[in-house]
Amino acid sequence: MASMQADVNTTLDTPVEVQRASKTQGNTGNVKPAYAHLASYQGNLAQPTAGQLANYAYKIANRMAWRVRLPAVGVDVQEADHLVVAGHTLEVQVVLAPESYSTATIVLATEVK
Repeated sequence: MASMQADVNTTLDTPVEVQRASKTQGNTGNVKPAYAHLASYQGNLAQPTAGQLANYAYKIANRMAWRVRLPAVGVDVQEADHLVVAGHTLEVQVVLAPESYSTATIVLATEVK
């Protein structure tokens, strides 16, 4: 299994920064999220499958969606985290449930405007 994960890791060629929100209070007393660096990984982007788009349409809505693949081991990523990839910011909508033998962590993320 480790050999297969290592093989997949060689295909991850794009730097991905994970940012997580913390709540901060604004000048007017309103609470707003502030995103800060959590971790950096190598990953890659692909178009989601038609089935993934259909299954998660209630979360994706009309936003541009991407399937982001990250290493299988040692990755800390959750729904609502931001991913900064090649100057674009994506918001994680769902972390896809891993299979028994997972070779990568896969998330569906949408572009933040």
